[in-house]
Formats: sequence, structure tokens, C-alpha cells
Amino acid sequence: RAQALLAQHAVHLIILDDMMPGMTGTELCLQLKAEPRTHDIPILMHSAHERLHQPGYAERIGADGVLHKPCPPREIVARVQTFFEVKDAKQVG
Repeated sequence: RAQALLAQHAVHLIILDDMMPGMTGTELCLQLKAEPRTHDIPILMHSAHERLHQPGYAERIGADGVLHKPCPPREIVARVQTFFEVKDAKQVG
């Protein structure tokens, strides 16, 4: 389902929970980062799953960042803003 939505819409950032029905966020992250069409879309993993606390795990699956649950909404907003600030800076430079 997520991949069908990505084919229909312009997406600038993806936030995945690792514990999703049908497919884990890790599996989807690995698939998206392996596809040339979606490789460059930043992915934030947002989950309480313990494996996201393992050093280097996010990098191994290709995630661009991790938000550990629970986290306050302002932290989510701040992390999302950093991705758009980086993108804007690259476009200007």
C-alpha cells in the first residue's frame, strides 16, 4: 500500500514505525532505499522497538534518522524541519 501511494504522490520525507501490520518499517525502509526512484527520500524511523536503540542499526537499514517513542510532538516537528532546512540549503548552494 505504501509503495502504491509513493507512486502516485510527490513525497519529501517518510516517517515509518518499525511495528506496522503486514511489513515492518525496517523491511519497507530497506526496500525504499534499494529502489532508485525512492532512494533519496529521507526516512525517519519512529518506534519503540528495541533494535532501533542498537548502535549503527539505522545506518544499516538506510534510515536517515530515528525518533524513539515516546517523544514529544515538538521533537517530531523539529526533526522534520531539519530535513527541510538541509534540502533548502542544498537547493540554494
